[in-house]
Order: sequence, then structure tokens, then C-alpha cells
Amino acid sequence: MKLQEKIWSSNLIFIWSLASFFFATMSLLVQLVALPYFFPALHAGNGLLVGGDWVGFNAIASELAERISSEGWSVWELRPERQAPAGIAAVFYVFLGPYPWSLIAINAVVQASIVLVLTRIMQIFIPDIRFALVCVLPFIFFPTSLIWYSQIHKDGTFFLGATLNLYGWILLSRVEAWTRGGLKSFLPALYILVGCFLVWVMRPYGVKLMQGIGCIFVVILIPYFFFNVMRRKLLFKQALLAVIVIAVLPMAIGILNQWGTDGGVMIVNDEMLNTRIPSVNDVNLTASEQDLLKKNNSFAVKAQNVSFELKWIKTEWLPRSLDNIFLTLAIIRVGYASTLGGSDIDSIIHFRSVSEFFYYMPRAIQIGFTAPFLSSWSVEVINSSGEMLKKIVLVEMLLVYPALLFLIYALFHWCNKIETWLIFIFCTIFILLYTYITPNIGSLHRTRYGFLMTLTALGIAGGIALWQNRLVGMQGKTRPS
Repeated sequence: MKLQEKIWSSNLIFIWSLASFFFATMSLLVQLVALPYFFPALHAGNGLLVGGDWVGFNAIASELAERISSEGWSVWELRPERQAPAGIAAVFYVFLGPYPWSLIAINAVVQASIVLVLTRIMQIFIPDIRFALVCVLPFIFFPTSLIWYSQIHKDGTFFLGATLNLYGWILLSRVEAWTRGGLKSFLPALYILVGCFLVWVMRPYGVKLMQGIGCIFVVILIPYFFFNVMRRKLLFKQALLAVIVIAVLPMAIGILNQWGTDGGVMIVNDEMLNTRIPSVNDVNLTASEQDLLKKNNSFAVKAQNVSFELKWIKTEWLPRSLDNIFLTLAIIRVGYASTLGGSDIDSIIHFRSVSEFFYYMPRAIQIGFTAPFLSSWSVEVINSSGEMLKKIVLVEMLLVYPALLFLIYALFHWCNKIETWLIFIFCTIFILLYTYITPNIGSLHRTRYGFLMTLTALGIAGGIALWQNRLVGMQGKTRPS
């Protein structure tokens, strides 16, 4: 290993260790000091913030831990009530007691790992590790991140999986990964598979998203590799190997789809819409059959009811499978809109055809990248916790806006790098996806946060590059002739 590589590796290990310690310390302060003593009105007990899903996760985990202690490990399940954070927390509760602080170490490791991967991605554009780390500082210090790792959450592990997936594709897109017979492609492929597994653990439907994005990347990378053959940067056999490997990966990811979703979100299909689903009140069903029906067909029943209410108009020129994906998004949006909150936005807007999705896109871009808007300072929120979170997000966005302006520069400055466009496409797809299905700014900010922070980091990298270029230009002007 070269000396420079050893220095980088040691720096990365130090950054990961320091970040883990920082996140663990902050979590302890929030759970054991800040909430109980300084913000008791926001304290739901056990170091948890009021008004979040983590309160429910804690209750489910505590109940499952009690059952494990009395009945044995055979009753444990990964997703009790379809919530993986509760299933994971229950394992720690069995050994350490029903206290959320028992998860602090694993949450800190997950968050620090995200920082490490994002720093490595930024080093593609800003090789100096110090500047690369500066790009990731908003993700480290923003209060929204504090909620991720100090509470019982699924977003941290989900985003670590998504980031590993993105990083794997970035490494596979690089020519040097294939110039030595493809030996350097093994680790990136492993990143993708491990990342998709982490995504599957927290949100099984996310595997289909990763698989779909993988297919988009394959379409982009195939001509890119053969273009590099024409530029004599790759041999034909190397490009062919690259194409085979990346084409197989989405199919390999799809294996996770066969492991079940515990009755969660599924892609709507014609059979689901047209098949009569027995009622759970059917007297001919046994109690176990009724429980199984509730678990496995809840989304199918919702899909039938909502698609009928929407009066969905099929787009004949689109493949039926693609049309059904848009219908699925429309159905999920209706489900979110039915749960009114204090930060709803465009909740009365529903989509009844694929074309309506495209008509709404300018508005989706505006909301996805820039909401909440400054005008929402005057909007009342239903509880003190929601009011505090609203103000936090607004302050964060005041710092995000300049980074998004520099993102435009970054896209032009590094337009010849394939990595730039893979990052932008990956993050934009997720941001818009969650904008379409989540007509609530609070929920939207939580789900888009990691992807918005990645683009923010790229924007900061663009700002650093602009500053460095101007500095070099000024030095050139002052240099004596």
C-alpha cells in the first residue's frame, strides 16, 4: 500500500472513530440531560422526544422484549407490527433493559459510517480529506441528524444502505475498476448488495427502488463504457465484462424482493386490483386465517378501494407495469393525505393518471428541494414539538439554499464526470419520489433529508472548487512576469 493511501486510511479511521464518539456523546446528553431537565415539555419519557414514531417503536420493543424473556427467542421477529427498529431494539432490551439509551452505540456507529461514506464520495471531487469533510459538516451538525441518531429511528440505517448502494455504483462507473480484469469490481458490488440488504431491513419496498435505480444506471453506463472503448481507455473485453457485471446486479438485488414485505407497500398489479379479497369478518375463516389476511392483504385492500375512488385513467401507450407503478404512488399519496398534520402541503391534490404526475413536476421540484418556505414561519403547528421541529428545519434550509446554488456550479464544473450525474440522478429521484407521495413537509423532510444532504455536500464541494479556482487565478495575476 502506498504511503499516501495509508495516510488516507488512517485519517478515515480517525474520522469514523471521532464521529462515533461525538454522536454517542450527543445522544447521551439529549436522552439523559436535555430532554428530562431542560425541555421536560418535549420529553415523552425514556429520553424520547414527544410526537415521533420512536415512542411507538419503544412500546412495541418493550412488549416484545418481555415476551422473549418469558417465552424464549422463538417469539422474536424482525418487524413486529412491520417496524424493524422495534424488532432490533427488543434484542438490546432483553439484555440491557427497556431503555432507549441501550441503542446509542449502534446508532452512533451507523451515523458515523454514513459520514465516512459521504466523505469518500466527496473526495472524488475534492481529494483533500479536510475539505471533503467540510462538505459533510451539515449532515454531522444539523439538528435533524441529532433526531436520527438520538431516537429509535429507521432512517439512519436506511440511508446508510442507500449511500453504500450509491457509492458502489460510483466505483463501478470508474474506468480503473475494469482495467485490471475487473478485480476492483468485487468490493463495489459487495457495497451495493450490503447496502440493499440494510435498505430491505428497514423498508422492504426500498429494494424495488434500488433495483429500479440500478436499471437506470445500467442504461447510462453501458454506452459510457463503450464510449471509453472508442477513446481507448478500456479494451473491448473489459467493457464487455463491465456490462455483464452491472447488468446482473439489479437481478441480484431483486432476490431480496422474494423475502417478503410483512404486508407492507407492494407494487400494484392487475391481479391485486381485480381479485376479490375475502373480508376479515368472513365467518368461514379461522382466527389464524383472519390474522394472516390482515397482515398480508392490508395494502391490497387499500389499493382496491383507493384506485376505485381515484378513478385511475390508464395510459395506453405505457407498459402496464410502468403505469401500475405510478398508480401505486398515487395510492400511497392518498394514504398519507388522509392523516392530517400541522404541516400539510398540497394534500388535496391527487393524481388520476400518469400525465398528472408530469404536470405536477415543477411544483414537486419546488417543494422537494426548497420546502419549507420562509412564509411558513407564520403557520401554526398543532403541538410544541412540531413547532420546535418546524423552526429547526427552517433554519437548516436557510443554510441549504446557498449550497443548492453552488450545486448548479458543481454540475457545470464537473459535468464531464460520470460520478456527478450518478449522484444527482440518484438523489433527485428519491427527493421527487418522496415529494410525490408525502404531502406533509414534516414527514417529507425526514425521508428526503439524507438525499438532500448529499446534494448539499456536493454543492459545498462546488463552492470550495470555485473558491480554489479564484484563488489560483488571483495568484496567477499577482505573480511577477
